Amino acid sequence: MKARFPSRAGQTARIVVHVNDGRLDDADHKPIIDRARQQLSTGHDVAGVTDPFAPQSAALSQDGQTAYVDVAYALDKLSITQLHDAQIAADNASTGGVQTEFTG
Repeated sequence: MKARFPSRAGQTARIVVHVNDGRLDDADHKPIIDRARQQLSTGHDVAGVTDPFAPQSAALSQDGQTAYVDVAYALDKLSITQLHDAQIAADNASTGGVQTEFTG
């Protein structure tokens, strides 16, 4: 499959982020999400991290309180190493008042 459909190779993970007060794209919360995305991008075997605030993205809810970040990995099976990296980034975002949940 990698040879014929390279964009479909590897694993992905989705992290849903949410705030009860304010918006994720406001001055208080956007830097937290940006730091989490940057931290995720430096994790083991990470091939890419989506930006929920990008103009072409549909990852931010209309009320701005919920969004998701997709992490693409350059391997076919995730291990505890990738989970640990993602959990650290999610925990750091949570300390800034952002709720995080993994899906999948």
